[in-house]
Amino acid sequence: MKNVTVIQIDPYDVTLYFITSRKAYAKTRAKFLKGKINLKDCVGMSSHFNNGNVQLVGVFDGKPCTLAHEVAHMCFKVLEACGIPTDHLTSEAFCYLMSSVVSKCWRIMSKEL
Repeated sequence: MKNVTVIQIDPYDVTLYFITSRKAYAKTRAKFLKGKINLKDCVGMSSHFNNGNVQLVGVFDGKPCTLAHEVAHMCFKVLEACGIPTDHLTSEAFCYLMSSVVSKCWRIMSKEL
């Protein structure tokens, strides 16, 4: 599907759907959760399914700050699903995960701008 890129997030066994349009986000989300979602005023959104093993990150305004914000939500959920608390003692795990995902998503997003 256009505007949807599937990325494997290793070593966490997570499948990330990175999505850059509201319509594609709603369609992808509907595969996991019944019901419609109104994304009209959203610049981004993140959702998780299957105990955190499936993550959706949507960035609809093309801004790096929105990408970082939504990826941060995803990182908290991934680490929580793995039993890793997010605090000053585990900040490296959070930061490495976040920088890796932001880098991958930014490359995709930059091609679409």
